[in-house]
Amino acid sequence: MSNELSNIQNTISGAVTGLLSGLMTSPFDVLKIRMQLQKASNGGVLKYNHIIKSIIKICREEGIRALWKGSIAAQYLSISYGAVQFFIYEQCMKTFNKLRDEKHYPIPSSVQNFVSGAISGANAVIVTYPFDLLRTRFATQGNHHLYRNIPQATYLVIKNEGIKSLYKGVVPSIVSIIPYIGTSFQAHAAVMNYFNRFTDKYPNTKKYFNDGTKNFISGGMAGILSKCVTMPLDNMRKVMQVNGELARRHRNVYAIEIQENNSTQFFTCMKNMYRTEGVKGFYKGLKPSLVKSTYGTALTFFLLNECHTVCRWYNKQKRLREEKNE
Repeated sequence: MSNELSNIQNTISGAVTGLLSGLMTSPFDVLKIRMQLQKASNGGVLKYNHIIKSIIKICREEGIRALWKGSIAAQYLSISYGAVQFFIYEQCMKTFNKLRDEKHYPIPSSVQNFVSGAISGANAVIVTYPFDLLRTRFATQGNHHLYRNIPQATYLVIKNEGIKSLYKGVVPSIVSIIPYIGTSFQAHAAVMNYFNRFTDKYPNTKKYFNDGTKNFISGGMAGILSKCVTMPLDNMRKVMQVNGELARRHRNVYAIEIQENNSTQFFTCMKNMYRTEGVKGFYKGLKPSLVKSTYGTALTFFLLNECHTVCRWYNKQKRLREEKNE
């Protein structure tokens, strides 16, 4: 995030970052969703258990393109989410800077990062949530496709379950996004601060830890911490997204046997999950989730930094041309 760039540049940087990171993490996301929702067969055997073996199984049964099922909905989600998130984050940070400069009311940078990250994340979830629901339903389909494209899928969901169903699971999503985004930005800022102090103390290390490397490592560590904190709420969200009459009537569509919960209410869903699967039910899919979150968060901060670098280069070239023409 950069205060020296225009609003449109920050928005475009967030959108491009979301697009590229979404494409590169999609296989882990598909596997994570299926692991979260799968029901153990007789004898307690799970269809997907190990990351590599499960990815190979998906490719063998459905083809390699299955790893990008729902990728169009995911890209709409990533682009719009990234754009909204980073735009609002910048506005929050500018407000804090204005309070500091005009009102002489300094606020600790750690508080600024947490509050700005939480507010921007919550707003981004509300704006983009229907794409997240559709992404989940696309990703769980096997070789039989009930949902074929975004307009048709949206029509089916609204027709059979009502327009409010596009926001199934939004409550745990909102509850989780505040600590997730807040913790992510806070942890990233803390690790970056450590790197900066380390390289200042040992100048010879700067050639090994440039801005891109520091952003990548800091983002990865932030992703691990954030996901561990919010994984139970993420699992609840996925369960609530596939619950409904349509799921019960079209069981043959899914690549896995869905763990039924029969509730789209926050506390009832939590109680049913605990009763049927115990505490471990809240952490299903943790391994691919950590890989995706670590890799994805690291990519997000790295790509965002690169996008900002390009924008700064463009602004510099623009200033030079204007000075030359004067």
